[in-house]
This record gives sequence, C-alpha cells and structure tokens, in this order.
Amino acid sequence: SITYKFNVQGFRSDDFVGPGHSIMFLGCSHTIGIGMVWENTFSKIIADKLKLKCFNLGKGGGSFDSCFRFASHWIDALHPKIVVLLEPKKDRKEICTSDGFKNYLPKDHYHGTSTEDHDNFYKDWVMAGINGDLQRQRNILSIEYLSEKANAKFISLSPGMVDGEARDLMHGGTTWHSLTANQILAEI
Repeated sequence: SITYKFNVQGFRSDDFVGPGHSIMFLGCSHTIGIGMVWENTFSKIIADKLKLKCFNLGKGGGSFDSCFRFASHWIDALHPKIVVLLEPKKDRKEICTSDGFKNYLPKDHYHGTSTEDHDNFYKDWVMAGINGDLQRQRNILSIEYLSEKANAKFISLSPGMVDGEARDLMHGGTTWHSLTANQILAEI
C-alpha cells in the first residue's frame, strides 16, 4: 500500500520549516516518487543519508519552467544547503492561463485531451527542436544562479532510463531510485 502525503504547500515533502539544514529537489513525477513508498524515493534516501530535511518540490507532469518557478520562490524562502534538479523531459512547456499554470506535454502524454489550439501551439513549438534545448538551458542556468546566490550547491541530473518498476509500471522502482540516489550522492 502506498500513501501519498502532501504538505500544506501541495508537495510530497516534509513540511517546509524555516531556513536551514535542508536539501531541495526539483523535477517531475519521477522526483515525487509516483508508485513508490516515500522512504524509498531517491530524495528521501539522500536527505536521510545526509541528515538533511527533505524538501521535495516535484510536480507531476512538471516541466523545466515549473522547476524554475518553484526554485525562484522557494530557494530564497527555505535556504537549502543543496538544490538537486532531476531534469524533466525538455519538450514540456508551462504557461500561465486564466485557470492557473498549465503544463503542455507531448500529445502521447496528454491522454487525448488536447484541443486543436493545444495541438497547433505545441506542434509549432516542438517541431523546432531548438525551443526545447533553449528552454532547458535557460532554466538550468537560472536555477543554478538562484542556488549560487543562496550559497547552495547545485546539481542537475538527467534521469536516464527509467525501469518502470514502480506500482504504475511507468515510473522508477526501488532499483532506479537507489541508483539515482547513489549518482546524486556521488555528485555531492
């Protein structure tokens, strides 16, 4: 049985308490740990090993844009010692709409709910691969700058192949989370 507990800010994370002894994780559903028991997620493994409070700011379907948006607010508010970005897919895009923030995902991840406007916008944007490359670079550099400004070590890691062993068969399982934790710890 897997229980998903979210803090008052809406993240699957320890409660956000004042600045100090913490590590912050940014990313998508792989960072959240979908299909995994909280204690077996790479973020919790790392935080426990380093004896730091775990601030997991992963967002399901999240993009580099959402990672930057969270970093731009929460790094200054929480002053983590380390900021880890587990890179989402570069072809995701977040925009602000009248209904709030919305992530555009490749059509195969959008589960058939896309509209013609979505298809046109996304097709134009994704067809020029440089858009995703520039978005990725811009957001990584921005998060790195915010981390350095807050005297936090910054680590960015591409998740590589995900084993699909989690409960939903789409996300990383225990082995993937353990390997990812070890990669990040080696970087630290």
